[in-house]
Amino acid sequence: MKKHVGLGAKSATLGVAALLALTAAPAYATEGAFVNGIGARNKAMAGAGVADQNDASAIAVNPAGLVNSGTQLNVSASFFVPKPGFTNINLGGAAFSDRSDANFFLMPHIFYNKRLDANTAAAFGVYPLFGMGTDYDIPQDFGIELSTGVISAALAKRIGNVSIGFAPGIAVTVFKAKGQLLPPPAPAYTDEVDVALGFGVRGGITWDVTQGFRVAVAGSSPYFMDNLGKYRALLGGNGNLRIPATL
Repeated sequence: MKKHVGLGAKSATLGVAALLALTAAPAYATEGAFVNGIGARNKAMAGAGVADQNDASAIAVNPAGLVNSGTQLNVSASFFVPKPGFTNINLGGAAFSDRSDANFFLMPHIFYNKRLDANTAAAFGVYPLFGMGTDYDIPQDFGIELSTGVISAALAKRIGNVSIGFAPGIAVTVFKAKGQLLPPPAPAYTDEVDVALGFGVRGGITWDVTQGFRVAVAGSSPYFMDNLGKYRALLGGNGNLRIPATL
Protein backbone atom coordinates (compact mmCIF):
# COMPACT_ATOMS: atom_id res chain seq x y z
CA MET A 1 0.00 0.00 0.00
CA LYS A 2 1.28 3.46 -0.86
CA LYS A 3 1.96 5.80 2.05
CA HIS A 4 0.09 9.11 2.11
CA VAL A 5 1.70 12.14 3.72
CA GLY A 6 0.50 15.66 4.50
CA LEU A 7 1.25 18.46 2.05
CA GLY A 8 0.89 21.87 3.69
CA ALA A 9 3.01 24.32 1.66
CA LYS A 10 3.95 21.57 -0.79
CA SER A 11 0.58 21.97 -2.54
CA ALA A 12 1.70 24.58 -5.07
CA THR A 13 4.49 22.31 -6.35
CA LEU A 14 2.09 19.38 -6.38
CA GLY A 15 -0.43 21.32 -8.50
CA VAL A 16 2.28 22.20 -11.01
CA ALA A 17 3.39 18.56 -11.13
CA ALA A 18 -0.18 17.42 -11.82
CA LEU A 19 -0.66 19.91 -14.64
CA LEU A 20 2.71 19.11 -16.24
CA ALA A 21 2.04 15.39 -16.13
CA LEU A 22 -1.37 15.95 -17.70
CA THR A 23 -0.10 18.07 -20.57
CA ALA A 24 3.28 16.49 -21.34
CA ALA A 25 2.41 12.85 -21.98
CA PRO A 26 -0.01 13.30 -24.95
CA ALA A 27 2.83 14.60 -27.15
CA TYR A 28 3.90 11.02 -27.80
CA ALA A 29 0.63 10.13 -29.57
CA THR A 30 -0.85 13.44 -30.63
CA GLU A 31 -0.18 16.53 -32.71
CA GLY A 32 0.44 18.95 -29.87
CA ALA A 33 -2.67 18.72 -27.71
CA PHE A 34 -4.87 17.22 -30.45
CA VAL A 35 -5.40 13.57 -31.29
CA ASN A 36 -3.35 12.29 -34.21
CA GLY A 37 -6.03 11.34 -36.73
CA ILE A 38 -9.80 11.37 -36.11
CA GLY A 39 -11.74 8.26 -37.08
CA ALA A 40 -10.41 4.86 -38.09
CA ARG A 41 -9.31 5.86 -41.61
CA ASN A 42 -7.50 9.03 -40.56
CA LYS A 43 -5.91 7.26 -37.58
CA ALA A 44 -4.49 4.67 -39.99
CA MET A 45 -3.04 7.54 -42.07
CA ALA A 46 -1.57 9.22 -38.93
CA GLY A 47 -3.76 12.27 -39.52
CA ALA A 48 -2.41 12.95 -43.03
CA GLY A 49 -5.71 12.75 -44.89
CA VAL A 50 -6.61 16.37 -45.65
CA ALA A 51 -6.47 15.79 -49.43
CA ASP A 52 -7.63 12.15 -49.30
CA GLN A 53 -11.07 12.25 -47.70
CA ASN A 54 -13.40 9.52 -48.96
CA ASP A 55 -15.62 8.70 -45.99
CA ALA A 56 -17.90 10.42 -43.48
CA SER A 57 -15.02 11.26 -41.10
CA ALA A 58 -14.13 14.09 -43.52
CA ILE A 59 -16.36 16.32 -41.38
CA ALA A 60 -13.64 16.30 -38.71
CA VAL A 61 -10.68 16.83 -41.06
CA ASN A 62 -11.67 18.47 -44.36
CA PRO A 63 -15.44 18.83 -44.82
CA ALA A 64 -14.98 19.44 -48.55
CA GLY A 65 -14.18 15.73 -48.89
CA LEU A 66 -17.73 14.73 -47.94
CA VAL A 67 -18.76 15.00 -51.60
CA ASN A 68 -16.38 12.08 -52.32
CA SER A 69 -18.27 9.81 -49.93
CA GLY A 70 -21.56 8.02 -50.40
CA THR A 71 -24.34 7.86 -47.83
CA GLN A 72 -22.85 5.99 -44.87
CA LEU A 73 -22.59 5.65 -41.11
CA ASN A 74 -19.14 5.20 -39.56
CA VAL A 75 -18.60 4.18 -35.94
CA SER A 76 -15.11 3.62 -34.53
CA ALA A 77 -13.03 4.09 -31.40
CA SER A 78 -9.43 4.85 -30.49
CA PHE A 79 -7.55 3.81 -27.38
CA PHE A 80 -5.06 6.11 -25.71
CA VAL A 81 -2.59 4.58 -23.19
CA PRO A 82 -0.16 7.36 -22.15
CA LYS A 83 1.09 5.97 -18.77
CA PRO A 84 1.91 9.39 -17.26
CA GLY A 85 4.04 9.85 -14.17
CA PHE A 86 6.40 12.17 -12.34
CA THR A 87 9.79 11.62 -10.76
CA ASN A 88 12.29 13.53 -8.64
CA ILE A 89 9.82 16.16 -7.48
CA ASN A 90 11.45 17.69 -4.38
CA LEU A 91 8.75 18.52 -1.86
CA GLY A 92 10.30 20.02 1.23
CA GLY A 93 13.39 17.83 1.17
CA ALA A 94 11.65 14.55 0.24
CA ALA A 95 11.79 13.20 -3.32
CA PHE A 96 8.70 11.43 -4.63
CA SER A 97 7.81 9.55 -7.79
CA ASP A 98 4.64 7.87 -8.91
CA ARG A 99 2.84 6.45 -11.94
CA SER A 100 -0.74 7.40 -12.66
CA ASP A 101 -3.42 4.78 -12.09
CA ALA A 102 -5.43 6.42 -14.91
CA ASN A 103 -3.70 5.25 -18.09
CA PHE A 104 -6.42 3.95 -20.44
CA PHE A 105 -8.78 6.26 -22.33
CA LEU A 106 -11.48 5.32 -24.87
CA MET A 107 -12.22 7.87 -27.62
CA PRO A 108 -15.34 7.04 -29.71
CA HIS A 109 -16.16 8.55 -33.11
CA ILE A 110 -19.57 8.62 -34.84
CA PHE A 111 -20.02 10.05 -38.35
CA TYR A 112 -22.97 10.07 -40.75
CA ASN A 113 -22.86 11.38 -44.31
CA LYS A 114 -25.86 11.83 -46.61
CA ARG A 115 -25.47 12.41 -50.35
CA LEU A 116 -28.13 14.95 -51.33
CA ASP A 117 -27.25 14.81 -55.03
CA ALA A 118 -24.23 14.04 -57.19
CA ASN A 119 -22.42 17.19 -56.05
CA THR A 120 -23.79 17.91 -52.57
CA ALA A 121 -23.50 16.18 -49.21
CA ALA A 122 -24.58 16.87 -45.62
CA ALA A 123 -23.07 15.24 -42.55
CA PHE A 124 -23.20 14.94 -38.78
CA GLY A 125 -20.40 13.92 -36.44
CA VAL A 126 -19.42 13.46 -32.80
CA TYR A 127 -15.70 13.07 -32.14
CA PRO A 128 -12.93 13.82 -29.61
CA LEU A 129 -10.35 16.60 -29.95
CA PHE A 130 -8.12 15.87 -26.97
CA GLY A 131 -8.17 14.59 -23.42
CA MET A 132 -6.32 12.77 -20.71
CA GLY A 133 -6.35 12.21 -16.96
CA THR A 134 -4.05 11.47 -14.06
CA ASP A 135 -4.64 9.67 -10.75
CA TYR A 136 -1.76 9.61 -8.24
CA ASP A 137 -1.42 8.23 -4.72
CA ILE A 138 1.90 9.78 -3.63
CA PRO A 139 2.31 12.04 -1.71
CA GLN A 140 -1.49 12.11 -1.46
CA ASP A 141 -4.53 11.15 -3.54
CA PHE A 142 -4.62 13.73 -6.35
CA GLY A 143 -5.28 13.99 -10.06
CA ILE A 144 -6.81 15.87 -12.96
CA GLU A 145 -9.05 14.79 -15.86
CA LEU A 146 -9.72 16.79 -19.03
CA SER A 147 -11.65 15.81 -22.15
CA THR A 148 -12.92 17.84 -25.09
CA GLY A 149 -15.11 16.70 -27.96
CA VAL A 150 -17.08 18.26 -30.81
CA ILE A 151 -20.66 17.85 -32.03
CA SER A 152 -20.78 19.08 -35.62
CA ALA A 153 -22.94 19.34 -38.74
CA ALA A 154 -21.58 20.01 -42.22
CA LEU A 155 -22.50 20.87 -45.79
CA ALA A 156 -20.22 20.25 -48.78
CA LYS A 157 -20.61 21.25 -52.44
CA ARG A 158 -18.67 20.36 -55.60
CA ILE A 159 -18.51 23.01 -58.35
CA GLY A 160 -16.59 21.77 -61.36
CA ASN A 161 -13.30 20.36 -60.07
CA VAL A 162 -13.39 22.37 -56.81
CA SER A 163 -15.14 21.25 -53.62
CA ILE A 164 -15.82 23.33 -50.53
CA GLY A 165 -17.22 22.37 -47.16
CA PHE A 166 -18.13 24.01 -43.85
CA ALA A 167 -18.76 22.33 -40.51
CA PRO A 168 -19.89 24.52 -37.58
CA GLY A 169 -19.60 22.73 -34.29
CA ILE A 170 -20.18 22.89 -30.56
CA ALA A 171 -17.20 21.94 -28.41
CA VAL A 172 -17.79 20.38 -24.99
CA THR A 173 -15.01 20.41 -22.38
CA VAL A 174 -15.31 18.38 -19.18
CA PHE A 175 -12.79 18.96 -16.39
CA LYS A 176 -12.37 17.71 -12.84
CA ALA A 177 -9.63 17.62 -10.23
CA LYS A 178 -9.06 16.11 -6.81
CA GLY A 179 -6.61 16.68 -4.00
CA GLN A 180 -4.89 19.63 -2.34
CA LEU A 181 -3.49 21.15 -5.54
CA LEU A 182 -3.30 24.72 -4.23
CA PRO A 183 -1.73 25.91 -0.95
CA PRO A 184 -3.99 26.20 2.10
CA PRO A 185 -6.28 27.87 2.95
CA ALA A 186 -7.56 26.91 -0.50
CA PRO A 187 -9.80 23.84 -0.10
CA ALA A 188 -8.91 20.47 -1.55
CA TYR A 189 -10.67 19.61 -4.80
CA THR A 190 -13.20 16.78 -4.58
CA ASP A 191 -13.56 15.43 -8.16
CA GLU A 192 -16.37 17.89 -8.87
CA VAL A 193 -17.17 17.99 -12.60
CA ASP A 194 -17.23 21.31 -14.47
CA VAL A 195 -18.42 21.69 -18.09
CA ALA A 196 -17.69 24.43 -20.63
CA LEU A 197 -19.29 24.87 -24.05
CA GLY A 198 -17.93 26.72 -27.07
CA PHE A 199 -18.53 27.34 -30.76
CA GLY A 200 -16.25 27.19 -33.78
CA VAL A 201 -16.22 26.38 -37.50
CA ARG A 202 -14.12 23.95 -39.53
CA GLY A 203 -13.81 24.44 -43.26
CA GLY A 204 -11.91 23.11 -46.23
CA ILE A 205 -11.44 23.24 -49.96
CA THR A 206 -10.12 20.71 -52.47
CA TRP A 207 -9.03 21.18 -56.07
CA ASP A 208 -8.79 18.17 -58.36
CA VAL A 209 -6.03 19.45 -60.63
CA THR A 210 -5.86 16.29 -62.71
CA GLN A 211 -6.99 12.71 -62.26
CA GLY A 212 -4.96 11.35 -59.37
CA PHE A 213 -3.61 14.76 -58.27
CA ARG A 214 -5.52 16.83 -55.71
CA VAL A 215 -4.61 19.94 -53.72
CA ALA A 216 -6.42 20.64 -50.46
CA VAL A 217 -6.35 22.93 -47.45
CA ALA A 218 -8.44 22.73 -44.30
CA GLY A 219 -8.56 24.40 -40.92
CA SER A 220 -10.63 25.47 -37.98
CA SER A 221 -11.42 28.76 -36.30
CA PRO A 222 -10.76 29.04 -32.57
CA TYR A 223 -13.47 27.56 -30.38
CA PHE A 224 -14.58 30.32 -28.04
CA MET A 225 -15.30 28.55 -24.77
CA ASP A 226 -17.21 29.26 -21.58
CA ASN A 227 -15.16 29.48 -18.39
CA LEU A 228 -14.57 26.51 -16.10
CA GLY A 229 -15.57 28.64 -13.13
CA LYS A 230 -15.15 25.97 -10.48
CA TYR A 231 -11.44 25.70 -11.35
CA ARG A 232 -10.51 29.28 -12.23
CA ALA A 233 -7.96 29.45 -9.38
CA LEU A 234 -6.21 26.28 -10.55
CA LEU A 235 -6.28 26.92 -14.31
CA GLY A 236 -5.75 30.69 -14.37
CA GLY A 237 -7.18 32.91 -17.08
CA ASN A 238 -10.51 32.88 -15.26
CA GLY A 239 -10.78 29.16 -16.05
CA ASN A 240 -10.96 29.66 -19.81
CA LEU A 241 -9.47 26.88 -21.97
CA ARG A 242 -10.03 28.29 -25.45
CA ILE A 243 -9.32 25.82 -28.26
CA PRO A 244 -6.87 27.41 -30.71
CA ALA A 245 -7.32 27.72 -34.47
CA THR A 246 -5.72 25.05 -36.65
CA LEU A 247 -4.63 24.90 -40.29
